[in-house]
Amino acid sequence: MINKLFIIFLLIIGRTIIPQTFFTRVTDTGDLNTSGAGFSSSWGDINNDGYPDLVKLEGSKVQLFTNNGDGSFTRIDYGHLVNTQFFQNSVVFGDYNNDGYLDIYVSNLGPGTPIQPGQPLSPQINFLYKNRGLPYYEFDLETNNGLDSDSNMTWTSSWVDYNNDGFIDLFVPGDQGDKDLFFVNNGDGSFTENDSISFLNPGEFSAAGSFTDLDNDGDQDLLVVNYQGVNNELYRNELIESGDPSFTKIISGPVVTDNDYDLAPSFGDYNNDGLIDIFIGTWIGNRNLLFRNNDNFNFTKVTGDPIVEQTWTLAYTWIDFNNDGYLDCFVANSQGQKNTLYQNNGNDSFSKVNETDAGDILSSWGFTSGASAADYDNDGDIDIFVPGEQASLFRNNVGSNNNWLIVSCKGTESNKLGIGTKIKIKAEVSNGNSVWQFREIHGGPTGDRAQNNQRAHFGLGSAATIDSLILKWPSGIRDIYTNVEINQFFTATEGNGTTDIQNNNQHINDFELYQNYPNPFNPITKISYKVNLGTDINLSVYNQLGELVEKHFNGYKEAGVHSAEFDGKDLASGIYFYSLTSEDFWECKKMILLK
Repeated sequence: MINKLFIIFLLIIGRTIIPQTFFTRVTDTGDLNTSGAGFSSSWGDINNDGYPDLVKLEGSKVQLFTNNGDGSFTRIDYGHLVNTQFFQNSVVFGDYNNDGYLDIYVSNLGPGTPIQPGQPLSPQINFLYKNRGLPYYEFDLETNNGLDSDSNMTWTSSWVDYNNDGFIDLFVPGDQGDKDLFFVNNGDGSFTENDSISFLNPGEFSAAGSFTDLDNDGDQDLLVVNYQGVNNELYRNELIESGDPSFTKIISGPVVTDNDYDLAPSFGDYNNDGLIDIFIGTWIGNRNLLFRNNDNFNFTKVTGDPIVEQTWTLAYTWIDFNNDGYLDCFVANSQGQKNTLYQNNGNDSFSKVNETDAGDILSSWGFTSGASAADYDNDGDIDIFVPGEQASLFRNNVGSNNNWLIVSCKGTESNKLGIGTKIKIKAEVSNGNSVWQFREIHGGPTGDRAQNNQRAHFGLGSAATIDSLILKWPSGIRDIYTNVEINQFFTATEGNGTTDIQNNNQHINDFELYQNYPNPFNPITKISYKVNLGTDINLSVYNQLGELVEKHFNGYKEAGVHSAEFDGKDLASGIYFYSLTSEDFWECKKMILLK
């Protein structure tokens, strides 16, 4: 008995004095161990077994690894996808035909890059592969589907449902000064090229054209990040405001006046204010960029924080590695610099994690790009794969010390994968600290030449339950779940939640913003709205450039229908927008002032 107690005591003491590093390099991953170098990676569950699989690009070849569910991977070595040698540069997953199986789009950059001024381009054909599904989940090369003109020099591409019709479309920006391409999904497996959409801007050096809902109005906006010292481009989708999926270019602000050697953006709400912020890695030893979203396309460029230090960056991603409810950021560096892990302090700032705590994930791995994240072993925390001269999978050791939730989306009216779906949860992540967290399902890169697994991951700290889980789908359907259990993989099927608060015994705010009357008006109009339960709201008016005209009301409102008069006597004739915002609601409507 004494010996047994002594052994138990030693085990307890051992756990206390031996530090547990945050990440450990895994060396028993089967075929992935011997896969060689790489520069791009993407995660997606190609066989619907609940475990994310991995695509890695090595040189001019695609490598596909299926997750065996036991920590190991098996390489698939047959089919056109993995046996065609082109100058592949990146891969994005998306279910373009809504059959429930992930398809793959491969972007090919072309030889001889970078192209010197005055030299001819070398455009390549990009490839779309359809997942055949059961029983073998093989991939067929798709031809004669309207993508025949899809030949350009591409750094990376993005899936998006830009018109909210339930089918994902495809943006293929041109790198090296080549043309931009945009293809509209016809809903029957074919595409039609749209060569007149306003964000096509040939001649630039575009590293990515990535979509997200930056103003929370329910449609997908676009950030085109340009390399070679060219200004970035930001476009607001006018679908919700006008009914037409047209795009208005934002011409002011720090995001669009930055002309550094920028790479693809990584979107995430790092300060839990319900707005998507933007992290952009920069090459050639410049400072990385973080833009805090202040709403309505107003951004603040963050300075003086460790996360925007000077590095040689080619890989980065947002992750909540310790599951405390705040997004952290991993940055992989090249040119002999060590990788960096920035821990979110929960107060709008970050701290660098030291190498002793972080583990060998912060070692230098030579030329590194395309790092991506997924919970590959389904233990509730996020792991990281880092391609490079020594491609490595790092297992998270500490995230499972806290609670978590992982959400998979299945659209019915919206696209099957739920690209564009916004997910919010409310939970008490620490004693007395209830936090709203916000994620969005993206169809493009989540960092440079990388795509994270498209399950939404939430860290929950010490939360015992999830008060509210809210999904707003591209279709406009809003699903609400309450008292959701922690530490589970939650599959959210569109339309399966409820918005009937009377049946839930939960205080979930419900709103309705009415059309102003009269409209058009001169110069006074009435704006009315309904608040189901008393809460803090903001009612504001903006011009067509997204600039604040008037913050009409900001404060607490009792339950009921409220009205406010807006006087436009000092404004010019034109189109204006008014928005109603609360902690879990945002809606915007258009009004016309005619004098």
